[in-house]
Amino acid sequence: MTQRIKELRLKSNMTLLELANKLGVSEGTVQRYETGNIKNLKYDTIVNLANIFGCTPAYLMGWDEDQTSGQNEGYYFDDEAAELAQEIYEDPELRVLLKAKRDLSKDDMEVIVNMIKALQAKDGK
Repeated sequence: MTQRIKELRLKSNMTLLELANKLGVSEGTVQRYETGNIKNLKYDTIVNLANIFGCTPAYLMGWDEDQTSGQNEGYYFDDEAAELAQEIYEDPELRVLLKAKRDLSKDDMEVIVNMIKALQAKDGK
């Protein structure tokens, strides 16, 4: 797995710092992922890395040689909804929305996000 993280990062022309920023961790943490000093990555980290690199978690972990096996059927059926879900995931206050059904459309998700933001503004948060 550690070799694949570095390989995919370099293939993506991404620096350690750029990947660290996308993951919300330090540059040193990413370097420890790549060198194997951190062996047990959290599930969320594995999924985030797979999303960043456009591969499956199974490929990243070394369990599958096919980078895209089954990836055309992601968690969300709608590609635009999947993109919005990633944006929501990156906002800790909206992350709870990822528990929503996967057949929600992008429009439905936007309605929910806007409702939450309106409620937060009303409450002064």
